[in-house]
Amino acid sequence: MARVEAFKGDAAAIKLERFQMQEVPDGFTERHLADTRYNSRLAADYLALLFGGRDDASGTKRVETRPGMLTDRLRKTWHIHGLKKRGINHLHHAVDAVVVALTDQGTVSQLSREAARQNATNRQHVAIDMPWEGFAEEVREKLENIIVSHRPNRRLAGPLHAETIYSKSHGSVKGKEVRHIRKPLHKLSKADIRSDEKIVDPAVRDSVRQKWEALGGGEPAQVFAEPANHPYMKSNSKKKSKDGQDRAIPIHKVRVRINDSIKTVGEAHRLRHVASGKNTNHHTVIVARRTPRGEKWRDEPVSRLEAHRRLRDKKSVVQLQWGPGEQAVMVLYKGDAIEMDTLDGKRTIYIVQSVSKRDIMLKRHDDARLKKDIPRSEGQDRRITSADTFRKRKARKVTISPLGKVSPEGIPDASPHP
Repeated sequence: MARVEAFKGDAAAIKLERFQMQEVPDGFTERHLADTRYNSRLAADYLALLFGGRDDASGTKRVETRPGMLTDRLRKTWHIHGLKKRGINHLHHAVDAVVVALTDQGTVSQLSREAARQNATNRQHVAIDMPWEGFAEEVREKLENIIVSHRPNRRLAGPLHAETIYSKSHGSVKGKEVRHIRKPLHKLSKADIRSDEKIVDPAVRDSVRQKWEALGGGEPAQVFAEPANHPYMKSNSKKKSKDGQDRAIPIHKVRVRINDSIKTVGEAHRLRHVASGKNTNHHTVIVARRTPRGEKWRDEPVSRLEAHRRLRDKKSVVQLQWGPGEQAVMVLYKGDAIEMDTLDGKRTIYIVQSVSKRDIMLKRHDDARLKKDIPRSEGQDRRITSADTFRKRKARKVTISPLGKVSPEGIPDASPHP
């Protein structure tokens, strides 16, 4: 709401009015329900192409659709509604599929009669026969054995580096070059403000620190959220403001010293200094090394930028040859499947969510939650901070077919993946 209120122009006013709307417009629900039904009809017509129409030559109906309201009622009536929660577990799709597969016209008619009887007797429960004895228990058992298939992302398309552009080198500290970047005040940390080395300009640093302390010294993201709270510096100009006061320059961004690993891309006027960013890695190679104390595994992530350079130089995108006594055991992409032991010793399938150096994020194959919705308490099970954890948990890379069949996957060839 705050962002929309800051928009300018007539279109912004209309958008703000929509955001502030307190009531659902007339016909909104009905229109969207009709859209859903229309989409269902289109899907059925498309699927019917496989069978020569919804009804075949003999008049047998080949493709049918079922209303979502009917499916919901049957899930509850057959006591399978709560087996898997939507948005949390992918297997709720399987629950719906079971209901649809077991719903024929006779079931629809029986449910309609029971619903009418319910309204007549003012009862809250619709009595309808279970498909067979022990149905709910069997569905629960089958769900536990379903493996959800995910599509790995092996394409090179995507961000090559973080959006931040770094300055030229300003010396080095501990073998890493020092560079400058511009940071908004609300993105500074408390350590950035307290340090005498982070903010480059000493006068700017003093102004920011004084204003921050005057406002209570809290989190900069909150203290400097509003531009009205930003500090000012006196201008060296001899010109005065309209009220005769010295001109003041607001400070919204500052130059900060950064000691990161930087890469140079482009040439001539396109040359820029960048760093790896979120979702910029293409894959990681898990390498096994023999040592006097036994085998150890490590990870070797490859950025998209490096993968593009290898492709440009007509080299293999995936490096499989390593040093003496070393061997690549797995090549992991986002979306790949890994079978390994859980923390309590059971065996299950995990899906790769992201890859970084000594930080590989996983989630279980049936987990439908977004990364931000998964509690930190589950980190020990799904966050791999040492590739040797894969070895200890007896990990192996597997392929899951669209029907859920699990097969071991060996080391792929090193051909490029455009």
